[in-house]
Amino acid sequence: LSHSGSSEADGAAATSPAVSRAETQSNASSDAEESRSETGEMQSTSLDSVEFYFSENNLELDFFLRQQMDAKGFVPLDTVLNFRRVQDIIQTVAPPGPGQAPLDRERRLSLLRDAVLSSHILELSQDRTRLRRKQNWERYVLPAQTKR
Repeated sequence: LSHSGSSEADGAAATSPAVSRAETQSNASSDAEESRSETGEMQSTSLDSVEFYFSENNLELDFFLRQQMDAKGFVPLDTVLNFRRVQDIIQTVAPPGPGQAPLDRERRLSLLRDAVLSSHILELSQDRTRLRRKQNWERYVLPAQTKR
């Protein structure tokens, strides 16, 4: 009797870690899917905002953004990263966990680059530090004397 009781206890103990490992693997998989989902959401949301900033309707009126353009219509990614709306999106979609520091500049730039890479309207410079409209950017470049 004692042997069979101990065998049942051993069986329960053997099953318990397996269930625990399966639950852990399931949770890790779920966390990875959630992270991918957040990254996708961040890219989509920030891309919508950045595409709006570079839309023809906005560029007609946005003198500040046009002042930031170089002669080829490119704007530094850092400039866009400093826009309040982009900062808010990153903070909302990829908030730091408890006790974690906010995302560093390089990680935020990487998220922004990834979002721009999926755009049909925007493109990155060869060195991936600036962005512009793919088409009709020439219309919005200001003469040198109006730049600050």
